[in-house]
Amino acid sequence: MRNYYETLGVERNISQKDLKKHFYRLAKKFHPDTNGNQKPEIMERFKEITAAYNALSTTDKRKRYDMGGRRGNFVYSDGFSSTHSSSKRELILTKLGRRENFSIKLFADQLRVEYSNLEKILKKFITVLNISARIENEKIVFTY
Repeated sequence: MRNYYETLGVERNISQKDLKKHFYRLAKKFHPDTNGNQKPEIMERFKEITAAYNALSTTDKRKRYDMGGRRGNFVYSDGFSSTHSSSKRELILTKLGRRENFSIKLFADQLRVEYSNLEKILKKFITVLNISARIENEKIVFTY
């Protein structure tokens, strides 16, 4: 299974502007209505490039994808690779998005994950998403 950058045929460091231009060229080339080709493989290719672009279309989406791959799953063997990883990831992003200090231990209990694993994931989110926060005394502390 190719990653989304390969699906679109672009380098990881492509600018958002150039990514959009490239996607529109591909969409025009493979859109079944544009080229008059209703073959299943052409329609499937169009779906693939559309899904890839949707995953990379904004800076935030792209950071999430870059952090966790095609499904946005974490590359840890800590319980986040289960079928519930997507909902746990969304809970983490929501919690961080509130910009309110919180206890990592209590949050780990709510998510039913190990504290140390959640701490690693939070550090990665803080870094990759460029969130103004730090871990201090087993808590996430936001800085403004």
